[in-house]
Amino acid sequence: MKLGIPVFHDRVSPVLDTATKLLIIEIQDGAVVSEKEKYFNDMPFLKRSDYLNSMGLDIIICGALSRPLNNLIVACGIKLMPWISGSVDEVIKAYQAGALGSDKFRMPGCCRRGLGYGQKKNRFGKKGKRGKT
Repeated sequence: MKLGIPVFHDRVSPVLDTATKLLIIEIQDGAVVSEKEKYFNDMPFLKRSDYLNSMGLDIIICGALSRPLNNLIVACGIKLMPWISGSVDEVIKAYQAGALGSDKFRMPGCCRRGLGYGQKKNRFGKKGKRGKT
């Protein structure tokens, strides 16, 4: 399995759309077997999903990302785990332990709505539009 994590100063980059460095981790039998760094270097927005797909990534763990980039990545068949923050080492260990859903790794100000986590609720705390369930 190949895992990609955008990195900024040894932490998960807060925004995938503007990240310049990606750590690629290969995991076999629950253990990290290799790590490589790749760079985006001013890559146009629409090329990022193609570039990520060309690396053979299975999963991308990231902070925030725009809906258009989310849609392009998902269309490539790559699973996204967005709204994650923390040090890269801790995030990798949590992923391996199945503990990445812990509040410790939730991006500040994020309640995991929208991309990849459950259903959205409106401002009244109800599912659906205008409070209808």
